[in-house]
Amino acid sequence: MMMNRRTALVMLGGSVLAHVARAQSYPSRPIKLVIPTSAGGIADYVGRSAGEIMARSLGQPLVMENRPGGASTLAANVVAHAPPDGYTMLMSTEFNMATAALLRKDLSYDPRKDLAPVGVLARFPLGLIVNAKLPVRTVRELVSYLRAHPGAVNYASAGAGTGYHLAAEMFMAQNDVQMVHIPYPGGAPMTTSLVRRDTEVAFAALNTYLPHVRSGELRVLAIANDKRIAAVPDVPTFAEAGFPAFDADMHVGLAVPSGVAPDVIQKLHAALAKVWADDALRARMAISGVEIASQHTPQDYAEQLAREGRRWQALIAKNKLRME
Repeated sequence: MMMNRRTALVMLGGSVLAHVARAQSYPSRPIKLVIPTSAGGIADYVGRSAGEIMARSLGQPLVMENRPGGASTLAANVVAHAPPDGYTMLMSTEFNMATAALLRKDLSYDPRKDLAPVGVLARFPLGLIVNAKLPVRTVRELVSYLRAHPGAVNYASAGAGTGYHLAAEMFMAQNDVQMVHIPYPGGAPMTTSLVRRDTEVAFAALNTYLPHVRSGELRVLAIANDKRIAAVPDVPTFAEAGFPAFDADMHVGLAVPSGVAPDVIQKLHAALAKVWADDALRARMAISGVEIASQHTPQDYAEQLAREGRRWQALIAKNKLRME
């Protein structure tokens, strides 16, 4: 019995030492970052820009793999079932980490059990965007117009259950108005529909809309943020416009498969902190309406995701929203 116990302790000690050695040598090869959008979009651009900075800190390149589909859940499923060794990361979103589980019965991973948050990379404050031919110039005017024309205005989203869709549902519920939802398979056709006036209203991150705003084809009525943003400094926040209860934004972050060693997560978090500290990147992204995140911990990110899940759960249940 004594020999068995001694042997077990030796084996345990060897396992611990091996684990420590692996963590200390990490990373010893390139790290894959799975991006849930197509190449060329703003999320892809943010991920590649951040990846260059993180690679310098980690001493290994970050290899980007674009896996669009399922409103970002396809990429999350790939990472959720990857080996928990720190060599596969997910560009996480509020959808694939919080709301997808509330909307889809067929989700093939559990974001709370299968993925571990590392941190937020960037936020995309949502703007309330309208076709410039719609006769409104403020949020109050839009609410009045919608009440006078119930169900006569179409609003665009990048798909049922996405952040753009949920933001519009929240706005309608808070202001007792009705619009018709027209979902599109992504941001590009959504933008086209708004410019062509197939739809007239959208809640969306501003980056792809800014050229059309500057040309006068589209108009931004308000920004869902605690302060105005540099990309459209003359546009008020929802609070300034008289609608302080409206609060919706989108973010991208980093997550890894559950089971990744805490020391490895800490190394990834330290590399992410280099992104937050890069003033040149922050200024470059601000031009496109993107806000690089500030210092926080993986636990802070986990708590943020839990809050977002609770916030959307009541709206999803009340409106019987589902995503097949």
